[in-house]
Amino acid sequence: MSDGKNLPSLTGTNFNAWKIKVQGYCMQHGLYKFLTSSIPPADPVKREDWDDKRIKVTGILYQCIGETNHQRFITKDNTEDPHKIWTELLGYYESSSVQNQSIVYQEFLALTFKSNLATFLDDLDARLSSMAAVGLVIGNPEKADLKESLLAEAILAKLPSEFNPSKEILYQKRPLTIKMICETLDCKRREMASSLLSTPTVKVESALKAKGAQQKPMAQCSPGWHNPATKHSAEGCFMAKKPKPKAKSAITPKQELQSDNDSLDTTGSGLRISIKNHINRARRWQYSGIHWRRISLDGYFKEDVTLFARARQPSI
Repeated sequence: MSDGKNLPSLTGTNFNAWKIKVQGYCMQHGLYKFLTSSIPPADPVKREDWDDKRIKVTGILYQCIGETNHQRFITKDNTEDPHKIWTELLGYYESSSVQNQSIVYQEFLALTFKSNLATFLDDLDARLSSMAAVGLVIGNPEKADLKESLLAEAILAKLPSEFNPSKEILYQKRPLTIKMICETLDCKRREMASSLLSTPTVKVESALKAKGAQQKPMAQCSPGWHNPATKHSAEGCFMAKKPKPKAKSAITPKQELQSDNDSLDTTGSGLRISIKNHINRARRWQYSGIHWRRISLDGYFKEDVTLFARARQPSI
């Protein structure tokens, strides 16, 4: 048997829902009679089993009434009597005293539209059930504590502006009843739920795949070469008929120096570089044993300069 850990904890505003769940749990496990009666069986053989089950029901109530209610209702007289504890809870939360009715009515007035219509309807049903539980009668003025039409108007006032079309339709049917409003709002809720189900959705994987396909570059041919990925044939490719561009020859440091009327002499064991005066793009070349390195010398020399340097031999 389950130990009742999933039962909600009793608070000052959820007694009706809490009572329904506790009653249903006890009925499901054959323990409901311990909430409604405390008379033991006459047969002594059955008394031991009865005592065990009564303690179990008491433990269930201890577990889900909360610390505040435990301090308020548990006494020496009912410590192990679930029927007495249950009676105390019903007498307090379902009392028809003016004070209790006022508390429940204030809870109804504090009801607001929080997230969606379905949640609002559930909260509204809970508040109406609480008012009925404490003896508040909703109906005609001569027989009721609350005039139903005024209460219905108060419910409509709690709805946000997005429900104004539905509110206007209901206002044309005055005097309003709570049943009329609940039926209209329930139809609206089902209509909104069906519209969400019928809205087409695109999977994230499909959207990403389509996005990747759109970003894929188009296949192209180049002069002298036909790309097989294109949609046209090699015979009809006009780019393939064009001559291939000639590859540019690599320019050595010596050639670049000569283009600027510089001279480079790498003969012998040394390195000599001559730099002309007033060269706009003077350069200094150093050989590291592996590659040439160019360093700008613009503005460093006013006269013709000849540099001598010894080439560094690569390390072995």
